[in-house]
Amino acid sequence: MCPIFPASMPLGPGPRHGKPPSAT
Repeated sequence: MCPIFPASMPLGPGPRHGKPPSAT
């Protein structure tokens, strides 16, 4: 995905990005 835009990616909740699903 886009590790630079984890919040911009609905499909990227963030465990891999280090951000919580609520960041989206």
